[in-house]
Amino acid sequence: MTGTAATPDWTVGCRRMPEPGESLSGFMARTAAAEGLPNTLELTSIAGAVWSRRPELSRGEPAFADLAACLRVDVAELEAMSYPIDPGRPDRRVFGGVSIDRRFIVHDERRFSPTTLSRQGIHLKEWQLRPFPFCRESWEFLASRCPDPDCGSRQRWYHASGVDLCDKCGEPLVLAKHGKVPPEQREALEAALDLVHPDADRRRRSIGRLPAMLNGLDPGDLLDLLVAVAGVHDPEIRCASDHLVFRMGTEPAALAGAIADAWRTLTTWPEGFMTLAADRIAIRNGRFGDGNRGATMRLLDVVMEQSAPPILVKVVTDLRQAITETVSMRGMGSKAAGRLPFLTSTALVALRRQGVLRTVFALDGNEPQPYLDRHEVEALSEALRSSVPLNHAAAALGIADHGVEQLETRGLVTFERSAGTMTRDGSHRVTSSSLGALTARLVASAAPGAAGWMKLPIVVRMIGGRSKPWGPIVEGLLGGRLRYAIAPGPQPLLRRIVIDPADARRLAEMVYMPPGDAVFLPMMSKNDALEVLNLHARHAGAALKHWPSAKTSDRTVPVAEVLELSRRLVSLGELVARTGRPVKSVVAMLTDNGVPVDAPWSPRDEAEAALFGARHGYSASDIDAILKLQSN
Repeated sequence: MTGTAATPDWTVGCRRMPEPGESLSGFMARTAAAEGLPNTLELTSIAGAVWSRRPELSRGEPAFADLAACLRVDVAELEAMSYPIDPGRPDRRVFGGVSIDRRFIVHDERRFSPTTLSRQGIHLKEWQLRPFPFCRESWEFLASRCPDPDCGSRQRWYHASGVDLCDKCGEPLVLAKHGKVPPEQREALEAALDLVHPDADRRRRSIGRLPAMLNGLDPGDLLDLLVAVAGVHDPEIRCASDHLVFRMGTEPAALAGAIADAWRTLTTWPEGFMTLAADRIAIRNGRFGDGNRGATMRLLDVVMEQSAPPILVKVVTDLRQAITETVSMRGMGSKAAGRLPFLTSTALVALRRQGVLRTVFALDGNEPQPYLDRHEVEALSEALRSSVPLNHAAAALGIADHGVEQLETRGLVTFERSAGTMTRDGSHRVTSSSLGALTARLVASAAPGAAGWMKLPIVVRMIGGRSKPWGPIVEGLLGGRLRYAIAPGPQPLLRRIVIDPADARRLAEMVYMPPGDAVFLPMMSKNDALEVLNLHARHAGAALKHWPSAKTSDRTVPVAEVLELSRRLVSLGELVARTGRPVKSVVAMLTDNGVPVDAPWSPRDEAEAALFGARHGYSASDIDAILKLQSN
């Protein structure tokens, strides 16, 4: 080529202008195709490029002005489309006015969105940004291979003639099918992509979403930080040796997801990063490591890397200082926390690993450690001090655990629901203040002692085929519907209560109707099962042998199966309570009526039909018989 930039030997036959957002490579390929040239290389060769096989030209390329003259385009306009070297930072390129790491620009691959390509017919420069493997116009993940299954070649720029055909077989690229970015990621990804938008106002709005600790940084430096944090979110996407290099073969969906998560982390910096680090170390296996395959510490250790970008080093230095300050205000080691009242280190560590208690990321020297939240631990200690286990509250009242659950649904006691107070079997603790208030109300509402009144446990034994309705019973006692007195003695409070015989029938017919949103324990202890089944403790071994347990207070018996058992079978103890007859008399009556008796059971329907006929309630004669039995 002998011409000059002012008078080139060859120019395009028709002057074409670059479209807004079009890449320089795409513009050259589109022009080459329109001029009938076989590929882009032919165009750069005619222009006299020194490196004629290089698909990208920078502002420093000797033939850049000649190329602009051949294309009949103003050189300044062509320069604006290129990615020139940043004079102050030779390892970076200027992309749309933003200095970014040169490795963020994809030179060796022609990525495209089939839908946008079919609509606009141009190759967008944003498609060349490695951290953003999607098109914001269509929200498709970018493709890079021929859609023809018999070809499938990766698209390059060397032999491209036009932007819409495979550079090997000529298959239309718009036929490619690719997945789309999930809708929940799009807002974060668009804000992140605006960091390098040609419009300065768009860049400022994007940076304005970030906290004060970051919004003073250059957009290119923020992009460096974004990519580094994305590698912490998903260690699979990044090269282990460099924070700003992605692993070869990374799936676009994985990369886009990590970038979206990283942007959300930047919007809450530094708390967002500390939360991320804490979540990862909370589930680590063993005593060492950051629980994130080392990705968290590799970023935090960037302060020790001489080759790291200075701005990134400063940001991470400030981050480490924020971590130190947070730990000093909120963090507490498990050993120190275990010395608080009612707490043990082992239990606290288990709760932290389960996610019940918050993890605070800490640096002990330069070793990552999972600390506990001081405020949560202190609150837990106080909550345990001021409450009692469910079974202890039940024992203090003299009822089953489910009875206390009923009282809670009626607002008569309060469960302690602070984090960490729920036991391993899912039961809640009862606040000591509410339990004390209920006891005081029962004592204050009691009538003076009266002779001839019925013992509450005997009347309750008349109730079968369902759980004991302790909620309605206690409400009736406190509301005056059941007149009662409290006998002296060492027994639990409700077992010392005696009631007016005139109210016994009303009590025996009470039914507990749980609210629709009530959730109860699915398992019960053998002691509680005996209460539902109206059995004596000596029958526990035979009647509940299918559910072995070390102690009768262990919750090993399914509630549903016990209730089903109580609906099918009736105990002799319940029949004794309901008839007021001795057990031998009850057995004789059942045998005479042909009802099988397999102590301590009988079939409920047959036994009730034989002893009570069609009557299922409790008459005055029943109550008189029970009083007679009680007096004996």
